[in-house]
Amino acid sequence: MLHNKVSTFKKELFNHVGVFSTIDQKWDGQFIDLSDDAKDVVCYLWLTVFDTWHNDVFPAAVKNPINTLSLLYTNNGVDFKAAIEKDILHDVMKYRHQAAQNGEVFMASLYMDDLWYSPATDYFSEAFSTSDNAEFADWYKCSIYLYLESHLSDIIQEVYDDYVGGDE
Repeated sequence: MLHNKVSTFKKELFNHVGVFSTIDQKWDGQFIDLSDDAKDVVCYLWLTVFDTWHNDVFPAAVKNPINTLSLLYTNNGVDFKAAIEKDILHDVMKYRHQAAQNGEVFMASLYMDDLWYSPATDYFSEAFSTSDNAEFADWYKCSIYLYLESHLSDIIQEVYDDYVGGDE
């Protein structure tokens, strides 16, 4: 199954590598040298093929990671922040209700990992509260890129080498 996903990703990426090479004829296959838009394409492609990585890039509060991923990478991410906020507020209300039922005082700090953390972004409540919608989406995509960079660099280079070598 994993081999099939890797193969699918490489085939899809191969088509994009041609576009990347046309746009920037000096590009030599290094992930770091792609434009931000091209990096977004690669990261989005990876996360659509490898949905198990959604747990790495979104907090546990996100209810529909496929939809949230789409919101992040479309329409300049303007609807992404609202989607994240809706899911976080839903969980805050759930935890608050559970605490009340148990006769406890609700303490949001106990739920920071579920609400405001992903391995790709670390704790993001400050970026969330100090950025507008587009800035937050850009920050989030950059965090994902940095998280995936070391994993994807060799794969992208390999696909690029196949592309320029005519091996497909």
